[in-house]
Amino acid sequence: MNTRNVVRVTAGALALAVLVLLPTMAAETPAKADNEKPNISLKNMNTDKKQILKIMPIGDSITAGYFTTNGGYRNLLKTLLEKEGLHVDFVGRRTDRSGDMDDPEHEGYSGYTIAQIETKAQEALELFHPDVVLLFAGTNDIRVNGNNDTTNSPIYWKTAPARFEKLLQTVFKESPNAVVFTGGVMPFAGPWAVREAAAVEFNAALKEIVTRSVYDGHRVVYVDFRNYVTIKELQDGIHPSTEGYRKIAHAWFDAMQVRGL
Repeated sequence: MNTRNVVRVTAGALALAVLVLLPTMAAETPAKADNEKPNISLKNMNTDKKQILKIMPIGDSITAGYFTTNGGYRNLLKTLLEKEGLHVDFVGRRTDRSGDMDDPEHEGYSGYTIAQIETKAQEALELFHPDVVLLFAGTNDIRVNGNNDTTNSPIYWKTAPARFEKLLQTVFKESPNAVVFTGGVMPFAGPWAVREAAAVEFNAALKEIVTRSVYDGHRVVYVDFRNYVTIKELQDGIHPSTEGYRKIAHAWFDAMQVRGL
């Protein structure tokens, strides 16, 4: 792992707990170090480290942990957060691909597109009211349709950003007090490399959507997984390997730390 991408902060034990109490969020996790100052301060904030933070991972097979049996990124992410003194509870209705995790719940649905994830997200958010949402969607829209111009397709790749923005608005509506971290899609390689151009365009649109959402007062952060996961950490050209999932965990963790300070 490239240690430049792992942000360790001395006040890390407070970061995420403060994050869920604050009214606004900045837009994107800095790719490298300090080219951008977080607009959040811990000054005069009283944080209870014993607060249980409900975190809902929402997405597709990568959220579930495809190609693993121990929770993919979720297992390590919880370990990282707990080492910082935080009390975390993953919430959701599924427990598959979680192995012997003592906190296996998630909302990851293999093969689901953005629109399908929106339906599941609305149901789950109404049930659990999480403090933090880890949203990862779009890979299957690009995987299935990212190499053609079937404009009337319900998963046409050029309209995927509009579907994602609708999903994001649903998350905001159902969990207005939650902090939402949303990841861009990872590289497409091997047999899926022909979809890479569509993936790059999709991620650029996601950044713009997140920026607009922040200006509108929503607490949302864009997490650029491509600063962490390369094609070398892909198992089949689309799903992460064990090392890829480890890096995804650090990407979420770093975003939580940076935006909490």
